Amino acid sequence: MYKKLTLKYGKSIEIDLAGQVKVYFPALLELAGKNVISIDFMQDITNFSGAEQPTDFSDLFLNLTENGQKYFTLNYPLDRINIKNTRGLKLDINRKINFADCYIYNPTVQTGSITFVVWWSEQATKEQQATLSVFDNVELILKQGNGYNNLFPDYKTFVGYSVKNIILPDVLISPSSVDIVSAITLNAAYLTLQKGTKIVFDQMPLIALQQELMYEHLTFDKLEFDFNNSFIQIAKNLDVSADLNKRILLTFEFEDK
Repeated sequence: MYKKLTLKYGKSIEIDLAGQVKVYFPALLELAGKNVISIDFMQDITNFSGAEQPTDFSDLFLNLTENGQKYFTLNYPLDRINIKNTRGLKLDINRKINFADCYIYNPTVQTGSITFVVWWSEQATKEQQATLSVFDNVELILKQGNGYNNLFPDYKTFVGYSVKNIILPDVLISPSSVDIVSAITLNAAYLTLQKGTKIVFDQMPLIALQQELMYEHLTFDKLEFDFNNSFIQIAKNLDVSADLNKRILLTFEFEDK
């Protein structure tokens, strides 16, 4: 969830991508046991080291974990915490993070350095801990257009978790290194979510979930649906032949358990 947060201490971190697919954070032992309130990605600044920034931020994904086992952001688009896009709102983290097990996924093996600001406090309040979320991406393969039901994959990671938000991120390449469908196709895409025989979203224009520049992001009240019973359709009479077998990427915010 994105919202206005009360901040305490701040620390910058510069990470050299070095053309690696998985780029790990430094251990940051000074933050061990501390509560990380939020993290910002600083686009278009001059890195302290003088190193150049990468050419394309849309192909970088953030993976954060508390214990090295359960990741609460799974390939989260880095642009979603870009300070130029969040308009003063912050990603609500409020957890202790084991930074040595956190990493940037860099599927196009870009080079250059990126800088983050980590906001932290000594410990989280009960109010902060009550609003925790986990994030994951789901990639849907576009098989056909013209109103065809392009089904979601058989999703298993956070099954049984209610959904707080669904975000259409502004990325060009999926975490599986496949191109995203064109903007024309996304503008003609419609989402239907179903729980059993109950229709939860009925042909929702997918672009309604693009929240990049919103001052307030969407919040759903314990949304539940079946991935294997839900699908995306493309408007009729649109030629999508150039986008077949490309991906539509959605970022899901689940309520943590």
